[in-house]
Amino acid sequence: MYQRQSLTTRRLTTAFYRTGEGNPRKLMLLHGNVSSSDFYLPLFPILEQVFDVVAPDLRCFGATDALPVDARRGFRDWTDDLFELTQALGWDRFALAGWSMGGCVAMQYAIDH
Repeated sequence: MYQRQSLTTRRLTTAFYRTGEGNPRKLMLLHGNVSSSDFYLPLFPILEQVFDVVAPDLRCFGATDALPVDARRGFRDWTDDLFELTQALGWDRFALAGWSMGGCVAMQYAIDH
């Protein structure tokens, strides 16, 4: 029902699902470890009524580029990837929610950006 999309930035090609495009309220959903954006698809029918929702596959997960993650940087490879994605989407204000590892990425994103 929902089509996976992709967007290429200076950092990598990110796969994601999007629904509710055009809604003024924006929501990005981050999946946990050993998972992908598919985790959030059951929520899309409800969320798309209120939000423009994007659920990306983080680096090395799902259909996003499997580029190395520098563990010395903590979660920052993922947060830098997400910053590039949000810029390419034209998003400057949005809600960010994550499950498990995605929650850690969301917290680091909030600190960094």
